Amino acid sequence: MEIRILYPLLILLLLPSLVNAAIINVPTCEQAYVQAAIDSAANGDTVIIPEGNCAWDFGITLSKILTIKGAGIDITNITQNTGTTTWIIVGEINNTRISGMTINADSKGIKFVDNTYNQCAKDFRLDNLKIIGAGIKGIEIEGYAYGIIDHCEFVDNSGDIDIGGDGDASWNRDLTLGSKYAVYIEDCNFLHNEGPGGESHVITSNAGSRWVFRNNFIYCADSESVDTLDAHGYCYHYDGHTRGTFSYEIYNNTISHMDGYRAVYLRGGTGVVFNNTILDPTGSGDGEYSFIIYLDNLRSYTDACQYEAANFCSDIEGYPCRDQIQDLFVWDNTWNGEAAIVYVNSNGDVRTHIQEGRDFFLFEKSGYISYTYPHPLTAPVCGDGITEGSEECDDGNTDNGDGCDSGCHNEATAPVCGNNITEPGEVCDGTDLNGYDCSTVAAGFASGTLGCLSDCSGYDISQCVKGNTVHADNCSQEAVQSAIDTAQ
Repeated sequence: MEIRILYPLLILLLLPSLVNAAIINVPTCEQAYVQAAIDSAANGDTVIIPEGNCAWDFGITLSKILTIKGAGIDITNITQNTGTTTWIIVGEINNTRISGMTINADSKGIKFVDNTYNQCAKDFRLDNLKIIGAGIKGIEIEGYAYGIIDHCEFVDNSGDIDIGGDGDASWNRDLTLGSKYAVYIEDCNFLHNEGPGGESHVITSNAGSRWVFRNNFIYCADSESVDTLDAHGYCYHYDGHTRGTFSYEIYNNTISHMDGYRAVYLRGGTGVVFNNTILDPTGSGDGEYSFIIYLDNLRSYTDACQYEAANFCSDIEGYPCRDQIQDLFVWDNTWNGEAAIVYVNSNGDVRTHIQEGRDFFLFEKSGYISYTYPHPLTAPVCGDGITEGSEECDDGNTDNGDGCDSGCHNEATAPVCGNNITEPGEVCDGTDLNGYDCSTVAAGFASGTLGCLSDCSGYDISQCVKGNTVHADNCSQEAVQSAIDTAQ
């Protein structure tokens, strides 16, 4: 694998020679250098951003299949100054990865964009990132996308993650709970101490989105954290799309909240919510949600949205309302150690349209199997030039015999015969006889010069001298002792 450090003025001149490059080391985290490296890279390349603190006046648009990797959280630090999105990912660039940096986002940290809503990134990975202070969203996804957001930290953002799907197309596809075809958020920490303003959500979703939120930790001390996990229904406008959230799987999370309105707010769609622990961190009961799991359908009672979807459900199609909650299963969730209550909004016709035993069920969903954990995309990829996870090494290929084997394990270094150093695999080497001489290497030699074979596989005893043979007269003790006394 070829590794280069590239400088902006040289990159365009060197572009033809980069066709086969796999790793591009950027000399600094400054935006111009990073952009130049990305512009020069080919699909499948890895761009390494070094440690440093850099302020960006412009965002970067990524429309290639690349791995962008910093030196780590709070080691590579990017501050966005101008209210633009820091990273914009455009189109169906599958297997794209951004990892290992802190993004202080004035507006948005990372945004997936596709104007057709059906060719967004697939099998993407956003990992080991810290996103701080985003005035709009930490991460925003639109279109038909699936992948993983893992081992990230979200700190004091107005909204952490917004997930939009591809509208009607998503609602026309089969339900795929327990599969890879969703946006996964796992093993992340969300901290809301003092948001930048507005209602602070961890998750908002709409437009046929499909998502899984599992094994995460949320701590909210910000009273503006109104609805922590918020799945919108049909009565929501999202870039011209009015469809609601299609599916969600919410499980094995811990939510610790000082004050808020609803922990899990579901306005539409289908899914499972189980094994979540919601806590009052004060231990006093003073800091708590008004509702833990709250089910709603806005079109059953409001005309607040100013477009067709604002019509009341009964005025258009009646039960079931379009995109309303159906086949929702909720079980084994706790609030301060007690069973978490599922509450259905009492406004208008909501309780007519959403009923237990028909639209939602308070027991485990039969046949449901959650997707592989950890997500398969989090496994290290041997040969990508990045040593991580269980890898002992990664030299950018899967060849054996080069010090790092095909499974990314260190290979034993072959001994060098002839360097006068006895190494593992050698009996001796040149003048290094491993402490032996003729008298100790084998019985019967008294003196001489011990050598080492030319291939270091054994000793050369051709120059060793045997001692004289003294014969005892008989086997009596006196005769044997006399022979020994005379021997040299």
